[in-house]
Amino acid sequence: MLFLAVGCNIQMLLCCVFLALSVAVATGDVDLPLRHRNILYHRKPWLCRQKGNCDIEESPKCWGHEDDCVNRFEPDWPDSCDERKQWRFWQQGDFGWMRTRLDELRGMRVCESESGSSLNCTKWLQFCQGSFIYLDLRGDKPRGFHPTNLFSNGEIGGKCHVDVELLKGQSLPKVEGWLRSWYPELQAFENVPYAHNDSFCDMIINEPVVMMKLDQGENLYHHMCDFLNLYLSLHLNDSIEFDKNIRIVRWDWSVRPYKDFFHESWEAFTKHPLVNLRDWAGKRVCLKSVIFSFLPRMISGLYYNLKLVDECQGSGMVKSFSQFFLHRLRIQQYPPQKEKIRVTFLSRRSYDSHITHPMYRKILNEDELLEVLRSFPDFQLRVEEFKHDDMTFKDQLSVTSNTDILIGIHGAGLTHALFLPNHAVIFELYDCDAKCFRDLARLRGVRHMTWQNPETMTRHDGDEKYKDNPRYWNYSFQPDDFRRLILQARTMLFERWSAAAVHNEL
Repeated sequence: MLFLAVGCNIQMLLCCVFLALSVAVATGDVDLPLRHRNILYHRKPWLCRQKGNCDIEESPKCWGHEDDCVNRFEPDWPDSCDERKQWRFWQQGDFGWMRTRLDELRGMRVCESESGSSLNCTKWLQFCQGSFIYLDLRGDKPRGFHPTNLFSNGEIGGKCHVDVELLKGQSLPKVEGWLRSWYPELQAFENVPYAHNDSFCDMIINEPVVMMKLDQGENLYHHMCDFLNLYLSLHLNDSIEFDKNIRIVRWDWSVRPYKDFFHESWEAFTKHPLVNLRDWAGKRVCLKSVIFSFLPRMISGLYYNLKLVDECQGSGMVKSFSQFFLHRLRIQQYPPQKEKIRVTFLSRRSYDSHITHPMYRKILNEDELLEVLRSFPDFQLRVEEFKHDDMTFKDQLSVTSNTDILIGIHGAGLTHALFLPNHAVIFELYDCDAKCFRDLARLRGVRHMTWQNPETMTRHDGDEKYKDNPRYWNYSFQPDDFRRLILQARTMLFERWSAAAVHNEL
């Protein structure tokens, strides 16, 4: 294990442990966190031989979904529940989920040939991988962000035998939709006289292509699902080098611009600018290698429609995404210091310039709560609004990835739970009777807490139209009860630090 902290003594054990877990290295052209790189060289040893000396550790050797996996990425997770529930959690939100998708992919060959094209998919066409695929984008096409009737006969396909019945069998009303399935786009897929040359193709793309249908780019909760699904898609495709020489194409035929407030995130995946499908209008496009990425609102996905067994927490798959994402965006994490607990309070006082509708879930007595936080001498408090107008996404990540306790009311900013340190605690002041951020925290393996006593919380100024929905109110919180919960969060944090120190001493 490579340590960046030199000369750490036993009193500085926590510092050493943190750095050992978070250190990431980029060796040559392999720009990956340390443990990603270790698994890469175990899974693809010829890459290591090409480089000479790779300095491989014995563990981890694999992610967890592989057939022969021992010494997996996060062997101690999930935890906090019994063995039966651990198994279910692993299948629902960890590399067991990936294993299920891998089994589906192996068994669903939509298009097969000995020397030509191929198209393999998971159930309901939530993900597909193909080779030598043809797209005819000439002629009039429907407009829209995600047109579902883009192709007619002969306009999409490959040189192969197409299992038409298998393809039709993936059409189910409950899973069809812009962001749930690729069936509407691939239903016309058929055998075409494909030739990977200039006489058949107006545009030939030999780099790997990833097709994506994106969710709302102005909202972190929605858009981060796109990046997580891209990461998972590359995993399923066994593209664990995460080579940045890939072309990402937004499946978008609209003339309206796509507002992307977190565009810096694409730097983690590609060195090329994003392309809209409409940019290829009027051309016959031939793709040597293509992925149709996992979709943000698919059934049994990692965000929407997530079914996660209670109590358990800790997904190695989500933790690996967090480490990869922070590494590729060059976000530096610093070790915690017990004498200075880093507390970040997310405020909803003001608006981003793009918000034209009334904003709810404001904390009307925010100043009183901040006064409580300032009364703790070991708290290093930051109050942030994370407004797109004033703060880049990388700067936001630099704050939250170095936060010990994150506090905020239900809102997209709490998606930053994905990038908190392992020991962190997230205090969702009020969860609005929704479990989405609790589940994100559990997937990431950090502790989550929320308001417990409805009698010490008051609603204000609700929207008349949506007054039955707790998300359309503003709130105030009793300061003494807030102090009690902050003490719980502080104790929880110390317990995490102590457990980490004991674990690593052993």
